[in-house]
Amino acid sequence: MVIERVNDEIVIRIQDNSNDLGPNELDRIIDTIKYCQIIKKSKATQAEIDSLAKEINSDWWSKNKARFESHD
Repeated sequence: MVIERVNDEIVIRIQDNSNDLGPNELDRIIDTIKYCQIIKKSKATQAEIDSLAKEINSDWWSKNKARFESHD
């Protein structure tokens, strides 16, 4: 892997001779980099983030609970 700064950009080169990195893996890498850029700019406190995560999880569960309930 080669990482270099060129002007205001970071260039990352990853050797992938055996094509181990498919589209899903590349998407996860890119999403992680985007996530890091976003959180670096965030002014949210950890308590605010925890509260938002709890709210999102609760909302998701209320919408999807029926999918996981036993239908004996």
